[in-house]
Amino acid sequence: MRLRALLAVLVVPFVMLVTAPVALACSCAATPFAEQLGRSDVAFTGTAVAMADDAAGPTVSSVDPVRWTFAVSRIYRGAPGAHRVVTTARSDASCGAGFQVGREYLVLGSGDPVEANLCNGTREVGVGAPVHTELGAGRSPPADRSDSATPAADPGAPSAPLIAVGIGLAAAIVLAGVAVRRHQTTRRNR
Repeated sequence: MRLRALLAVLVVPFVMLVTAPVALACSCAATPFAEQLGRSDVAFTGTAVAMADDAAGPTVSSVDPVRWTFAVSRIYRGAPGAHRVVTTARSDASCGAGFQVGREYLVLGSGDPVEANLCNGTREVGVGAPVHTELGAGRSPPADRSDSATPAADPGAPSAPLIAVGIGLAAAIVLAGVAVRRHQTTRRNR
């Protein structure tokens, strides 16, 4: 009976973790686009070409910044060059912009490198109102100016949540094995 209770204590939380839907912690107040644009020093459209992740050490947080390099196609505010580095939180759960290589985005942000997030109006082009109706025609980036941009690390590397689930599964298996062995030893000693 104790073995069943122990297995239930180990297995049930793991099953709940694996089968639970993803919960997003980011919550943005509904803000008109004109206000989002008014808070931004930089506004441009561009294609995400690379991501660099400088996380080091055994602990990685969803709020840790990652750097994205964009090939700029149109400039609406500020003066980015042909390439621009943008930082955002690692995960959209922490309001990270959730960029994907090869997709085009409208990026609104401030600072150098530009800081962007889900709440400041940054979004994929084609999602929401068309960019040209909100910002006008914009201008092309100068061909001779390019902000230094470091190509990204391999975006196909395993993510921290996947590694954590793997470690949790391995620990649950080891603990279940120890419990079974103790139960067998206890039964033999009776």
